[in-house]
Amino acid sequence: MRFGRTGFEVLGHYSDRNLGIRNMDAAIVTHLSKRFEDKYKVGNPDKHFKTRNKIRDAVEKARKILTAD
Repeated sequence: MRFGRTGFEVLGHYSDRNLGIRNMDAAIVTHLSKRFEDKYKVGNPDKHFKTRNKIRDAVEKARKILTAD
């Protein structure tokens, strides 16, 4: 953007139409799965359907709470 005395002008913009909230949730789930694996010295929780879904549900719930606040 360029700002002047009388207003501003947009010089350019960028957005990724393919990047959405599901991508963010997946990145957080991957990060938390790795931390869970390191902390409890167990196998990768992504390989267990129930565990992966519990982590995914917790991430989605936390995101919704933070968004509402």
